[in-house]
Amino acid sequence: MSPPTPVVVEYLTPRHVAYLGLMHMLGAMLLDGIINFALGSLMFSKTKSPIMLWGPLPNSLAADAAFTLILQTTFTWFLDRLAVRNDLKKGLVEPLSMPVNAHPWLRWFVGLDDDSADDYSGNNRTGGGYGRVGERRAYSRPHHNSSGAGSSRGRSRRGSLLGIGKSDLQRFQSRGQEILRFHGKRIGVLIVASFIVFWPITMVILTVMKASGVGRDDGPLKGDFNVWPFPEVFKGIYGFLTGIITPLISYIALIYEGESMIRFSSLDSEDEEEDEENEELFQDSDEEVMMEQLDRVA
Repeated sequence: MSPPTPVVVEYLTPRHVAYLGLMHMLGAMLLDGIINFALGSLMFSKTKSPIMLWGPLPNSLAADAAFTLILQTTFTWFLDRLAVRNDLKKGLVEPLSMPVNAHPWLRWFVGLDDDSADDYSGNNRTGGGYGRVGERRAYSRPHHNSSGAGSSRGRSRRGSLLGIGKSDLQRFQSRGQEILRFHGKRIGVLIVASFIVFWPITMVILTVMKASGVGRDDGPLKGDFNVWPFPEVFKGIYGFLTGIITPLISYIALIYEGESMIRFSSLDSEDEEEDEENEELFQDSDEEVMMEQLDRVA
């Protein structure tokens, strides 16, 4: 039996808090810590080069900390969004709509920075496309424009998505560029923010530990730190702590999926209304033809 169609929720519920706090914060942090500890064991335990605080990869903890931030943030952005989408399909949690007074940065991360998005997003409270029922959204038909602008707008958007008039290669390249721009900018901002928060204080802590002789290398390599277990434990703890950004990405993904549902539902409503109008026009036309024929017979 397939799970019921998810309903877009306007506010965080206790289920959302548990989902974000347990699965996508604590669970993700533990997973990141274990993965980084395993990678550290592969990188450092059998190395023939000294483990230094500063220097090039792979035996520099400073360089490895920076590279870990870049790699982990990028993978988390994509994999966590896929995980959220899969959880929505299973019915584990409900999608969210954009908060009423959402900060511009949140809107930008979700991807609603385009002015045209307001036609179907939760931020335009006066626009068509949905109605509010308690804390949930019930989809409704948008306000009809007698000039046909609403239906033509829906057709033009779908036409642009389908890439009508372009070759498959051009569409593929255009779509790839859109994906790269959309995700690349947001991943870049997250990486810079994470770097500012985590990397400097980590370097200060490592410098103090080096001066205090913590993890000192007493072996023949004479590095700043030993090859086991200090760098492996450090990498595991560092990966665990930097994984704290995961629930933010999950929250963004929940809003993105919810707003996407609202938009597509609104487009479908426009198409249904357009079909009904066309059917009425055909009926009126048939009636006029029949009346003309009756007049001629009479």
